[in-house]
Amino acid sequence: MLEMIESSSPIPCGDDETELHVLTGARDLDNCLWALKSFLTQSGRRMPIVFHSDGTLREDETEWLSRHLPGCEIIDRVRAKEEIAEFLRPYPNLFYFRCTLEQIMFYKLVDFYFYSRTKRVLAIDSDIIWLKEPTQLNRCIDRGMGFFMEGLRNAYAFDVDALRRYYGIRMRSRINAGLIHIPGPDAFNWDLLEYAASLSIKHQTDRKLGRGRWFEQTFFAVLFSVELERYERLDGQQYIIPASEATGDEDYTAVHCVTPKRELFRVFAEKGLQRNAFREMFPAEILVA
Repeated sequence: MLEMIESSSPIPCGDDETELHVLTGARDLDNCLWALKSFLTQSGRRMPIVFHSDGTLREDETEWLSRHLPGCEIIDRVRAKEEIAEFLRPYPNLFYFRCTLEQIMFYKLVDFYFYSRTKRVLAIDSDIIWLKEPTQLNRCIDRGMGFFMEGLRNAYAFDVDALRRYYGIRMRSRINAGLIHIPGPDAFNWDLLEYAASLSIKHQTDRKLGRGRWFEQTFFAVLFSVELERYERLDGQQYIIPASEATGDEDYTAVHCVTPKRELFRVFAEKGLQRNAFREMFPAEILVA
């Protein structure tokens, strides 16, 4: 069923000041296109779109993306590796995570903002499906407010109590970086992220503070917690990580089907098709068939 996206109508990129950035690869293209096209049709926005390849996209796949989203830009992994490495030399701890370890999720933290021309970045994971108009999201973008999605728990590389006690950083709870908006250069701080990276390296084997996982999400959480007035939490009843027993009939705006629940993406897509939630994405004869 997800393969239906190949028959969906092209959506040209637009000139919205906020750019849409997504990390993707060859194994995830159908989901990725569902995520982007369902967002664009439900939100009504037409934005510059930038794909960041995980290194697996072939030429025919990049052409396929360009046919579906005319005007999109695709950042090759080899190009990014060279350009990001040069940029991060003054930030050795971020360099360690992004360039030495080459942790793929750090593309979201570093590359999205680095390659943004406007420095207003909407980052969407390719496992989010959009079911109705995202009114809170649109309102935040229009008034220049950043935002983040609510997680199920504190999936951080730090113990939040120890971080507050030793370093005075009061972390917001349950931040999920699958859907975020950076509203401008005054809401993004490379020095702060470098400091967070230095603490992660310092405490990565210290069980009193370090947890050894979710580094990229943790650094976003530090940024959103320190820049408190620039970021708000999206409604956790509308922008959700679904329960395992979800049926697809629930009244949600956006559903983030994280890895353990990836099969639910198909469930919500099928039920959304039945409700005509995606009628603008497909030619009428496709939906009738």
